[in-house]
Amino acid sequence: MAASKAQQKNFVTAVWKPDWKNDEFDLKWLADTTGLFGQGDKIQKMARPGFSEEYPEVAEIIKRIYLSEDQLASFVNVVKDSRNEKKVSEMAKLWVSENRELVDAWLGKKLAN
Repeated sequence: MAASKAQQKNFVTAVWKPDWKNDEFDLKWLADTTGLFGQGDKIQKMARPGFSEEYPEVAEIIKRIYLSEDQLASFVNVVKDSRNEKKVSEMAKLWVSENRELVDAWLGKKLAN
């Protein structure tokens, strides 16, 4: 259950992790005491055979990319409402600028002291 920011009313919703609702609302999670919803899934990185040999620098960047559940929920919250490809691109650029240190770490850039 969470409180809607706009209406200030409690509501019940289906939600999972990661999901934009986790970033948008202060959610209270109910325990899944029966295991009805399973153990969860994983997001995995995959490439075609030979990709790492053909593009070693890109492969290294991909290996470094990691988002916590909170970071992924934050990104999904930024782009959730747009059906416009250009607008999504602009919002993604904004998210990158707001998370520059994280993205620089993925790119292997050394941070200035």
